[in-house]
Amino acid sequence: MNPRTSIVALAAACLLARGAFAQTPATASNPVGVWRGTSLCRVRPSPCNDEIVVYRITRVNASDSLSIDARKIVKGQEEEMGVLGCRVDASGAHLTCRIPNGVWRFTVRGDSLVGELRSPDNRKYRDVNAARVAVETKSTPSADGTPISYAVTGHGDPAMVFVHGWAGDQSYWRDQVSYFAPTHLVITLDLAGHGSSGRGRSDWSIQRFGEDVAAVVRATGATKVVLIGHSLGGRGVVEAALQLPDQTMGVVGVDTFFDAWSTPSFANRVAGMRADFIGATTGFVRRTMFNAQSDTALASRVTSAMAKIPPEVGIPAIASLGPWASTRSANAFAALRVPLGTIQRSAAGHTELERARPTLTRLDANVMAGPGHFLMLEDPVRFNVTLDSLVRRLLK
Repeated sequence: MNPRTSIVALAAACLLARGAFAQTPATASNPVGVWRGTSLCRVRPSPCNDEIVVYRITRVNASDSLSIDARKIVKGQEEEMGVLGCRVDASGAHLTCRIPNGVWRFTVRGDSLVGELRSPDNRKYRDVNAARVAVETKSTPSADGTPISYAVTGHGDPAMVFVHGWAGDQSYWRDQVSYFAPTHLVITLDLAGHGSSGRGRSDWSIQRFGEDVAAVVRATGATKVVLIGHSLGGRGVVEAALQLPDQTMGVVGVDTFFDAWSTPSFANRVAGMRADFIGATTGFVRRTMFNAQSDTALASRVTSAMAKIPPEVGIPAIASLGPWASTRSANAFAALRVPLGTIQRSAAGHTELERARPTLTRLDANVMAGPGHFLMLEDPVRFNVTLDSLVRRLLK
């Protein structure tokens, strides 16, 4: 493995608290498959680098032998790191992989893979938390009957429910799924009109999107949840929390609660989308959601995908942000009875939230400078650590 940068102290603290490697599976496990997750450096100073990794685990001729094709994600693409030869115990749960400069040990528990690399002097060099890529997708009707597609993986309370923003889908959270699945039940979903969910709806308001989230939580049977929403999804999880007062333990908004949606300039933007949806959406996303530090390949992929949302969904959905900001947000925040956390790219511009601050039970506001609007895609390692720490504080 080729580590290159060092981990911040906060990451080490979160990993120690998670105790991911300490758990042992009680039943036979199957390590074969594709896994995606986070490999974090534990040694400083060193050339070690925090990485998003993909492991493809296959069996070789001997019954107790496995091969791990290890890759890292660089600018959204897989790069080969090498192939590990490993031994697995009879339960299939424990893998040992020896390399010249140390020993990798992995533990499989259901759809979670946790591991560590130790040097010959037994010093821990890396921690790995990964989740099986193949996750069963299910569907449940929202309150108006629209089918909502969702996926569930991992184990542990509280469940972490991730909700994408306008013109996105649940795949935007894949690096959060792999990070949190070893210690939490993780639920992702496609809001109505997005991804694989149904489009047969006439009301595209934020309240209806909140009903989509609430329907999925009820379908999973989760009794304790933290609701995490990006952009438009941040408003959606506030509405969902009001519909799930007994299950919701906390709400997190990710780069959301801006107050620009009820301004004349926003009305002009929506009018432009009605005239030329693809052109106006492409310009809007590139100008406002990415910055000079953003990876150009990632920005192009996201921009292209967002411009493909059907206009009959995209236009009324984004237009619904204006009425929610001007007539609904204050009452919704005032009715929220659980702690609210935020992770924003900037401390400025969140007047929608600032107006509500006096009515909130508790607000834990955080800034993650550097990335653009898609913090969880542009810097997933730092975002995961920030979110992990924030959720722990909200649950105290």
